[in-house]
Amino acid sequence: MTTFNECNNCEISMADLLYFSHKDDDFKKVFTFLKMHGCLSDEIPCHHCKSICTIDWEAKRATCNRMKTINEREMQCGFSESILSGTFFQNSQLSIQRIVTFVAHYLSRAPPRYQFLSDEMELPTSSVTKWASICRDVILKWEQMEVGNIKIGGPGKIVEIDKADFLKSKRKRKNDGRWIFGGIERGGDKNKYFLIPVETTDADTLLNVIQEKIHANTTVISSSWEGYSNLSTEGFNHLTVNRKINFVDPDSGAHTQNIQRLWRDVHSHLPRFVLVDKYLAGYLAEFRFKRYFPNHCDRYHTFFKTMGILHRPSFLESG
Repeated sequence: MTTFNECNNCEISMADLLYFSHKDDDFKKVFTFLKMHGCLSDEIPCHHCKSICTIDWEAKRATCNRMKTINEREMQCGFSESILSGTFFQNSQLSIQRIVTFVAHYLSRAPPRYQFLSDEMELPTSSVTKWASICRDVILKWEQMEVGNIKIGGPGKIVEIDKADFLKSKRKRKNDGRWIFGGIERGGDKNKYFLIPVETTDADTLLNVIQEKIHANTTVISSSWEGYSNLSTEGFNHLTVNRKINFVDPDSGAHTQNIQRLWRDVHSHLPRFVLVDKYLAGYLAEFRFKRYFPNHCDRYHTFFKTMGILHRPSFLESG
């Protein structure tokens, strides 16, 4: 019996996931894997007497075999329920094996991948959309826990900032875009950056993001847009470059080439179909997650650990 949520840093590969989640007769193997990551448990308490139930793996049920005395007669408790009851997997129309397979493919491929997932998993596009959204919810939870409150920059550090317009269609129309405001710290750690969807790009909105995401006394480099003009009075050392004239300012040497490279990476990751505003934060979180974990084994491990936190079996909460 494995301990619930005991996995610290497994090296599960995509081949491993596909191997033990491919057939129904490997149910116990995939169950054990998910238990190690906190998504399931085989230590299920009886709803009547709180004893730990016995697991029938073939029937996939938990049964309480405790004997109790009723009217001077010895009787078995008889409580029984599915071992998936009270878990994220309870009402799913997909088996846990197929869900694990879906996640393995989803985390290994970049958009566009919907047609691949539909063909490979033999799922309608509506199911692919549903499960892709569930995967993004897990990744958003990881982002919230791990990097949501991190600030970048600081004294002696340089942060480049910029905004980008992600259009919903090929035709440019007024108010037809979705803006992302970003910043990246120069240095060896490529994960010191932020990407924030914003409804508007007025000076007050962007200043609020800058103050939330960048430490004071940071050297901030931006374009020459007038909305950034107050940064010097808000506790930042502010340098600008007019990209319409120079890529690098001839006097200060200021440039924003790192943030421009980040935009190219983001564009290559986002789907090339119509963007829906409510999904944009999820796509950006997925971009960060994959950039943070270039090794696929680390992605799988972290994803399922986070799933175990976001969808903890309900009976464990009551116990």
